[in-house]
Amino acid sequence: GPSGGTITKPIGTVFVGVSDKSGKFVVERLQLSGSREEVQYKTMMNAIRIFLNFSNFLDLNDSVTLRYKPKKKILYPKRGDIYDRNGKLLVGSNRLYQLDIDLNRISKIAAKRNIKSDVLIQNLAKIVSKDLHFNYSTILKKFKKLSDKRSCYLGDRINATISNHLEADLDKIQLKRILIKKYTGFERYYPAGSVAKRLIGNIFQDKSEKKFISIYGKTGIEKSFNSELSGKKGLREYYETASRSEIKYPTEKLYIKDAVDGSDLYLTIDYDFQRILDKEIYNGVKKYKAENGYGIFMDIQNGDI
Repeated sequence: GPSGGTITKPIGTVFVGVSDKSGKFVVERLQLSGSREEVQYKTMMNAIRIFLNFSNFLDLNDSVTLRYKPKKKILYPKRGDIYDRNGKLLVGSNRLYQLDIDLNRISKIAAKRNIKSDVLIQNLAKIVSKDLHFNYSTILKKFKKLSDKRSCYLGDRINATISNHLEADLDKIQLKRILIKKYTGFERYYPAGSVAKRLIGNIFQDKSEKKFISIYGKTGIEKSFNSELSGKKGLREYYETASRSEIKYPTEKLYIKDAVDGSDLYLTIDYDFQRILDKEIYNGVKKYKAENGYGIFMDIQNGDI
């Protein structure tokens, strides 16, 4: 590759051979897919596998277990949004993440680029302070103080929009890999304010189990339609290096079950009518010192509720 393949030798064909002084040898033909970088990486990993098996240094199955036992990562679904009858968003969801900076890599990256670590740290502090609205001097001082440590904690309730923006900005200066991103849950947000808030209800995030987070509807529609809104968790296997960064191009196919996002829910209520109804019921309950109040709008032309 990248061009010139034939039927007998398609693009991505790689031969790996190992031999010893006695003349014993083994050759494997590999058919690899992906970019040039991916094919090179997969070739290297397969060459190591073939060598270990050939030399009896380790039994192949043992080597896979010892060095390449895959990790498992829970894939969390997005909880469904809730709309009024006209498609106006009443409740949405934001994924939340814990973000850390792996400062241990800074000196290595600086050495490779032949620049001072302080220059990289200053550039990093500028981006982080801008995207996360931190004070530049404070975050720079924190980075310098922790520069010989493994990581620097930035926060654990940073929404997806902000974290993705930070990732993109770090990628522009080729520092994306120093960002450690871990899912910590999600938050509901209410573009419609308090309109129909009591009807919609609340959610509960159970973090008592260390391995994953469970989310349930606690009251109202969130509870009544919890199974439809929740979706289903997924699972993905992956390999990681000794420094705990994920191996981008594994040589074998790993198990993956995608998360299934929750269904969106469209209510029969109308935001504009509901806003009026909420206000009038609140005033009526307050005026007459009632325990509660309910109201229904009905179209007198067709009985539509």
